[in-house]
Amino acid sequence: MGCTKDGKACPVSGDRYHLGNDGFVRLPQELADKYGIKPDENYYVDVDQNTGNIKIVNEQWGALLDRHLATLNPVDGTLTENQDLRSWQGISARERYLLRDPEAIKFFKEQAIKVATKSLIKNGMDPDEAAAQATALITTTTTQTPTTTNAPTTTDPNIPIGRNNPFDEVVSPDTPLLGDSVPDAITPRKNFGKDHIYPLDLGSTDQDILKIDMVEYKAAGLDYKGTGRKQAGEGDRTIIGTVVLPIPSGIRDYNNVDWGSNSLNTMEIAAAKIAMATIEQGIGGLKGEVQRAIDHSQGTGATDSARDALKSLFTAAAIGKDFKNMIGRAEGAIMNPNMELLFNNPVLRPFEFTFLLAPRTSDESKAIARIIRFFKQGMAAKRTEGNLFLKSPNTFQLTYKHRGSKGSDHPYLNKFKECALKSCNINYTPNQSYSTYTDGAMTSYTMSLSFMELTPIYEDDYEEGATEESLNSGESFPAAIGF
Repeated sequence: MGCTKDGKACPVSGDRYHLGNDGFVRLPQELADKYGIKPDENYYVDVDQNTGNIKIVNEQWGALLDRHLATLNPVDGTLTENQDLRSWQGISARERYLLRDPEAIKFFKEQAIKVATKSLIKNGMDPDEAAAQATALITTTTTQTPTTTNAPTTTDPNIPIGRNNPFDEVVSPDTPLLGDSVPDAITPRKNFGKDHIYPLDLGSTDQDILKIDMVEYKAAGLDYKGTGRKQAGEGDRTIIGTVVLPIPSGIRDYNNVDWGSNSLNTMEIAAAKIAMATIEQGIGGLKGEVQRAIDHSQGTGATDSARDALKSLFTAAAIGKDFKNMIGRAEGAIMNPNMELLFNNPVLRPFEFTFLLAPRTSDESKAIARIIRFFKQGMAAKRTEGNLFLKSPNTFQLTYKHRGSKGSDHPYLNKFKECALKSCNINYTPNQSYSTYTDGAMTSYTMSLSFMELTPIYEDDYEEGATEESLNSGESFPAAIGF
């Protein structure tokens, strides 16, 4: 028997064999341990009386509906997952791995035969005849899930075979569940590896991503034109490692510049002009600037005020007091400070990210461990031979990627300059309790990363690639946030 239509196992509907609570089964211990599934989870199967297709269900105790995982054609092995995105419905990542295991498929098919047999016996059929009819309905010769030509593939040489490229087109939710549609485990590589992805099935979604490339730090050197950061190769570097993560919540940027108040009273202005004239023109410049200062005070009618100010200045100097306090006491006034807000310097931008990493399989636990080590080891200082010097840690290039445009930079989020990783904080018990799987892996982690750009943002950074028309025309102002 069996029914497959348009590449999908036909749904179990209409007349079906169902035992209710009597049909509950638990996974064999070795399967539960292998895929990190609780050993007390109850599963059951419904069998279509006409086609023999098997509906695999997980009991949700106390919930209105149990969780439908997938539908299996027991003859040709087609397995179609329930991709309901609601958290209480659909198949989990652990169960995706489980249902790719031939032993798990064999287990559920054997349960289906038992359910069909018991149902037929309840209906009055002879036990031997019931067993024969159930076996005929659910053929047990096929135990492997098939490989078909519409599985997601990749041509990127940096993506291992079996892994979904995060920049590939999104697989349709109607695509049947295939044995090679979930990425393989990440394998150790030279350097820091360029295939660190969490979650492992991120490539089969259309979720936007944060791509973090690690590069070797290059010193800017000494240059009269500036820091020499561009000469060090910022933006055009050899990538020695890559991590791809979902964009977390709470992302933001902080574009700041430092301004501060500054004052320069009339006497200070006069003194500055006299000093500059003396440096530039010698004694003649000194005499000329002094005369101009005297003429200015006479021309503005401020001769008496200037005289009083000078008296207070010399008096304060003679007795070691502050000039401002002296003139305030003597005249009940202060010199006009000509206060103004002046630009001090640009400010380097910090970036904070917090990721919740909750492994769903043993392979995903290993992937998370590698990602944590990627950042910890990448940000660590490097000792030289003899332990005399410490070399700078590696640095990072961050990019928000919009998956709808085949991995293009996200036009509605900020860009980054090359960054240093200042801190990497890992919380191994984010749920306030120590909890591990049977292999010792933590059930969840919180990873907080604190980056800071190596150089400030300048106005001309926004004009990279701009045309003269776009600079002069308001209509051509780019609809992209840039930095």
